[in-house]
Amino acid sequence: MHRGTKAVCTFLGHQNVYDPDIYQRLWKAVCSVVEQEAETEFLFYREGNFYDLCFAAVQEARSRFPQKKISVFWAVPMEQREMAIQQFRQHTAHFPACALDGVISPPYSIPAPAKSQDITIPRKKMGRWVILRSTHLICGVYSNLFSEENQMLTFAQRTTIHILDVTSAETAAALQAGVGQLSEREQAIIASTTAGQSYKVIGEAFGISKTAISTILHRAGHRLGRMLKYRFSWLQQQNPPEPARCCILGLGAATHETLCAFERAVDFLNKCHDVVQFDIAADLCDSEYLYILQECRKPHKRTHITAVLHGQETENQEAEASRFMPPCHAVRYLGDHGVDPLAWVDAMLERSRFCICDLSQEPFAGRIRAIAQRDGTIVLDMGKRWNDGETEYG
Repeated sequence: MHRGTKAVCTFLGHQNVYDPDIYQRLWKAVCSVVEQEAETEFLFYREGNFYDLCFAAVQEARSRFPQKKISVFWAVPMEQREMAIQQFRQHTAHFPACALDGVISPPYSIPAPAKSQDITIPRKKMGRWVILRSTHLICGVYSNLFSEENQMLTFAQRTTIHILDVTSAETAAALQAGVGQLSEREQAIIASTTAGQSYKVIGEAFGISKTAISTILHRAGHRLGRMLKYRFSWLQQQNPPEPARCCILGLGAATHETLCAFERAVDFLNKCHDVVQFDIAADLCDSEYLYILQECRKPHKRTHITAVLHGQETENQEAEASRFMPPCHAVRYLGDHGVDPLAWVDAMLERSRFCICDLSQEPFAGRIRAIAQRDGTIVLDMGKRWNDGETEYG
């Protein structure tokens, strides 16, 4: 990486999400990074709810800023590189391969820890390498949780990386209130840690080992994190988010490769973004894509599939609808738009947060790109072939 020629951005946050409105702040932070340079490289090296939202914000930036060069890479230790590439090729990785540009690795070995070692050591080393080769860090880490993420933030603060904080003042206040509910000893130890005292010095003051101090802080942080998780669930119950919808169109002929990629995309949206409503173009309802869509469903939640028909209305619409139900749960007619034969594409995209399509299929590609740029629709392009990428040394 050559600083000054492009922005290189990574993310750091707790695996669990504690703020109902976190996406808006993530999106604003991603935009501020993308707008600075003509080229931006985003690096991911961890999974979790926070990182799924970061990934979505980056994909939305790709839609809204087509004039910018935006690349997305998965970073892994050199020892895991070939396995990671194989997972993306086989569409078994966490993130859909069609939304990534390759895999990168540091130029040195990060071996797995011995049985007696801390199992988080390789992940921490990987995180430090990613931070050191980045110009920006979008950070959603809360203090007083004493997690691995807090340690990584402390490391980042000692570097020259530009940190964009996306935490919420309200959540931070709730966390501080939770500290007040801990025991007096726990509060005193947390106060000493916040003041910058080492575990050794704190341990001597309390007559216990620095290992015991670490254990006390870890347990306190775990309880505080659980409290924030309950608070998040309660806030979502008070103001439930609008269910996300995905439209599916212009996929072309089904092959083993496209079906595997499609299954991974649907599964990712279903499990990571709670997408259970899918609109599928009628011409795909007789294909294997519909079968895959039926099989990919979130546990305890029914996937609702709507077949979308367009063209001139007929007197036999009821009979025509019965051809799609089942397996579809509903049929939507978009009618005949006369001079604009692709207006139905606009109608599908306008009510969808996500779109699974093949941008190599004409004449859909230009229309989809235009609507996605205007509305920020997140497009998963099944026509994009997986690029192994090359190992980059930072």
